[in-house]
This record gives sequence, C-alpha cells and structure tokens, in this order.
Amino acid sequence: MDEVSLAESNDSAAVPTRKRGGPKTDRNAGIKLVPDLDFVPNGKEALKKFFAEKEPKNDMEQVLVLVYYMQHTLTLPAIGPRHILTAFKHVGKPVPVDLRATIRNIKNQKVWLNFTDWEAIRVTTQGDNFRRARTRC
Repeated sequence: MDEVSLAESNDSAAVPTRKRGGPKTDRNAGIKLVPDLDFVPNGKEALKKFFAEKEPKNDMEQVLVLVYYMQHTLTLPAIGPRHILTAFKHVGKPVPVDLRATIRNIKNQKVWLNFTDWEAIRVTTQGDNFRRARTRC
C-alpha cells in the first residue's frame, strides 16, 4: 500500500497545474467604428427609440434588433461588425465581449442572421419572424 501511495503522490507532483483560458485579450480590438452612420435619420424612427420599443433581452436579441434597423430602416447595402459596434455605442448598451463570436452564434444557433462575408450580414426570414413575434412591432 505504501508503494501505491508513493507512486500516486509522485505522479501528481510531476504534472504541473495549468491555468485555464490563457491571457485575456480584447476580442473587439480590431473592430473600428463607422464615423458617418446617422442613427437619427430625417423622416424615420431613431435607433434609440426603435431599440427601446423592442426591448431585446440578451446580446443575441440586441444584435438582431440593431441589424434589422440598419437593414430595413437605414437600408444599408452592407452591414458588418463595425456597423453593429457603432450601433451598440449609440444606444449605450454594453458591447458583447466577443462581437464576432456572438454574430457567428446567432447565425449558427438561431439562424436569425446570414452571411458569407463579414461585411454582408443580413437578417433572415427566421430573424424577421422572431423579431415580429417576440417584440412589439
């Protein structure tokens, strides 16, 4: 028995413990703001009002509302992470820690967004239906 205990203690001492996760990095560091976006367009609803009316509950719903607004109200031909980051800053909500991962998860898990290029994000039919069913129109 002493040999087994000695062997176990030697094995655990030989394997150093490693910290999980690695160094902390800002996943959004490379995303620049779009300086000329007008979220208070003449003759159209302002983004802050639209966002407040929809009452998105989490990061994914917030991204959906922001992309929907830029696609349908502002009719932007191209929407990318830069546009979404700028919209988050405008409405004064915390930006997801990893915006690209959040967008990717919305595409893969919820199927509310679709894109093959990061600068061509669009709301899908499922996203449009969710927005209408979940939030007040």
